[in-house]
Amino acid sequence: MEHAWQEAIAAAVRAGADESTAEIIDSEDVPLAYYPGKTSRIRVKAAGDLLMKH
Repeated sequence: MEHAWQEAIAAAVRAGADESTAEIIDSEDVPLAYYPGKTSRIRVKAAGDLLMKH
């Protein structure tokens, strides 16, 4: 789950968010019963203030 959080923060920064304000705003870990083993779908959303470039 930690890796998914880091990836979500990085994606928000790539999209223009200020890294110092980027944070996780939603996360979801849903077990997929129809797959063998302990398979889950992980969904994480991050957001931050827009970085203003001059």
